[in-house]
Amino acid sequence: MHARVPSYSAIRRVMINLDYEELQVVFNQWSKQSGALSYQL
Repeated sequence: MHARVPSYSAIRRVMINLDYEELQVVFNQWSKQSGALSYQL
């Protein structure tokens, strides 16, 4: 079975219904758990 790419309308429905404030909270919690990335210049 091959995976299919979601249609434009499916992606659009998800994006319209996202609660961006909640997404920000959850993303920040996840990033704190994952640890900070260190970059060396």
